[in-house]
Amino acid sequence: MNQKQKKYQEKLKQPVAWVGKMNGDKDWRWSSTHKSSVEDVYDIVEPVFLEEK
Repeated sequence: MNQKQKKYQEKLKQPVAWVGKMNGDKDWRWSSTHKSSVEDVYDIVEPVFLEEK
């Protein structure tokens, strides 16, 4: 694996964004690249990755 491929693989492991929703909601409402800003507003916070695992 070359350097670019290695870098890409590392990126896939990192969340690209965070989504948030309230406890009663079925829909995800908001996303941000900063986990803390989503945590301040919403009850449930989940990471979003570049590719599905």
